[in-house]
Amino acid sequence: MVFLFLIPASPGVFGNFLIPIMIGAKGLAFPRINLGSWYVYIISGLFIIAVVCLGRR
Repeated sequence: MVFLFLIPASPGVFGNFLIPIMIGAKGLAFPRINLGSWYVYIISGLFIIAVVCLGRR
């Protein structure tokens, strides 16, 4: 769980959500790229879950 969730999630949260708030930005420079990175993270998590579940067969 540490290697599959916490390590990838912490830089994603810090880089995409907390740092713009910390520097006082009113918006992101590239919001669609930011949202795209979130979707890639979710899709890769689903892929890992599918590989783990289907790999046991």
